[in-house]
Amino acid sequence: GGCNGMELMQAGEDVEKIKDLLRNQGFLDAVVTLQTEEKSGEYNLIYQIEEGQRYWVEKITLEGCHFFKEGSLLKELRENSRKKEIFDQTNLKMVQVDGLLRGRPYSPNGLQASIETLQDLYGKRGFREARVSGRFFEGQASKNSLRVHFEIQEGEKYYIDKVALRGNHKIPDSEIRSKILLAPEDVLDVSKERASRTALLATGLFQDVKTFTEEGSQYNRQLLVFDVVEKAQELSFGMGAGYVWKGSPERSLVVAAPFPVLFTFNFSAGWGMAWIQTKKFVRKRFEKNQQRQGSSNQPSRIEKQHE
Repeated sequence: GGCNGMELMQAGEDVEKIKDLLRNQGFLDAVVTLQTEEKSGEYNLIYQIEEGQRYWVEKITLEGCHFFKEGSLLKELRENSRKKEIFDQTNLKMVQVDGLLRGRPYSPNGLQASIETLQDLYGKRGFREARVSGRFFEGQASKNSLRVHFEIQEGEKYYIDKVALRGNHKIPDSEIRSKILLAPEDVLDVSKERASRTALLATGLFQDVKTFTEEGSQYNRQLLVFDVVEKAQELSFGMGAGYVWKGSPERSLVVAAPFPVLFTFNFSAGWGMAWIQTKKFVRKRFEKNQQRQGSSNQPSRIEKQHE
């Protein structure tokens, strides 16, 4: 049958995904086109792919690094840029990719992974506002070789002035601070900041946890704020009734039991036992009343003698 609008829309998205896949394999000039072919009343979708030449990383250079030596940063890119988590702009999801290396194919996602690697390194050493950008130029070795260049804006190295908590009303500060890996006078390590946020969310006590900084007492000191949103607590309601029979201890009853009400009623074992005892008590009272009524209807001895 014919292709409907939804199928064509999906096919168009597939074209972009194929392009993205090829570009991240080094085929930056790849062209993907979509055609429809009718045959015997059936429509087929045909993807035509022209890969073009594959581009390789010839050299990696850096600019703006002062705290770290260029050699240290290049070593970081070689050894610690594997399986970095980045956001894929085409597939709109987080993916794990390797950073760029000399002699390997160039890829846009690889460039982003290398940027994340450098920013993470700076963040661990207190450069919370460090910014890294990257671009490529034509290389000199061949037409399909590229020189990758990173520009770094280090910013200020920060220390923690204080750690402030906001938004907690029921959960005590001590319980929250036990999950935070940073303290006053520490280097403001961004990786520990993220790990602390993850640890707080993992407790299941919070709906959301946000972190941000504010100006501290000195120019290179910052107030680190953990702003939490506590999860709503389950509400409980109590219901019950009381009845005490004045008599022997065996007849003493208290028919009452609290139970939670969460759209369904969950009766506790105590309530069930009380209900059973109440049924037994009512049955006994009914039997006794029946016996009394039966005895009152029988004729007395005097009436029998008179008869």
